[in-house]
Amino acid sequence: MLTMDQALRAIAALEAAWAQDTEAIDALAGTGQDEEPLAAVVAEFVGEVLRGVSLAATGITDLPEEQQRAAAAEFSKGILAGMLAATTRTFRSWAVSAGSDVGPTRDLAVAGLNAILGFAAEGVDDPDAVKELFNGMRAEAMARL
Repeated sequence: MLTMDQALRAIAALEAAWAQDTEAIDALAGTGQDEEPLAAVVAEFVGEVLRGVSLAATGITDLPEEQQRAAAAEFSKGILAGMLAATTRTFRSWAVSAGSDVGPTRDLAVAGLNAILGFAAEGVDDPDAVKELFNGMRAEAMARL
């Protein structure tokens, strides 16, 4: 699981991808000492979000806590979980290939955003709905404190 700072960095990259702000992604791609490449952080974050969205879409997150584990274990045996795992592996492999190269990192951020929007947002053509999605992701990241 990513730290709050890593999640916020990934969200900023996804927002920059949505705004088509290549300069912002380029700035976010710069790494400090002991900081993972942006591509790796984005790939991990996209995987986390897609897992969360899948569990919410299936109603598992609405179950009482004691029932969630059993339902999640059953979910993990299904085709949707397999597709999600393949998608997550693809993003992680892409991140490894990208390393700290900004061009592939930008492409990964755009693809990650499209994957999230495809699963998570109704009215992806509605800027307010997308902004609400980003606000929700930020709120969840801040809860990692």
